Amino acid sequence: MVKVYLAYSFLPPSLTMGANMDAISQLPTEDVVRDALRSVDDPEVGMNIVDLGLVYRIDIAHSGIRIEMTMTTPACPMGGLITDDAKRAVAATAPAGVGVDIDLVWEPPWTPELMSETAKRAFGWTTDRSRKRAGDPEGPDRQVAAGPGSSKSR
Repeated sequence: MVKVYLAYSFLPPSLTMGANMDAISQLPTEDVVRDALRSVDDPEVGMNIVDLGLVYRIDIAHSGIRIEMTMTTPACPMGGLITDDAKRAVAATAPAGVGVDIDLVWEPPWTPELMSETAKRAFGWTTDRSRKRAGDPEGPDRQVAAGPGSSKSR
């Protein structure tokens, strides 16, 4: 009897009664949550927040789902919209009664190095690995960075 009490003592009361125990077995995996966050775009750049490197941490527990994320800058005018969209996307993966918290953090600061290779290619930034695979005759040890209003340089 004591073992049963201890095993359930960490659960919130809302999840220790009857049908709510089913919510425990229905919690989404980190991959499911990350895929849901891929549906959230930063409207200023037209890229999803996962590939932009804005999602730092995903915690999934019986008491709720917590996302730590950042913006490209603390002055991002779309921050509220993005976090609201992220919360809705993650909530759609969670069973009823499981809360979702989106925490904006500023450490470590976001840098373009956090972007996925997919995002870097979409913005015209390529790395040595992707150029070498594409057969670029100029070879390794160079990086090409191009974006709106800039000229390609090597």
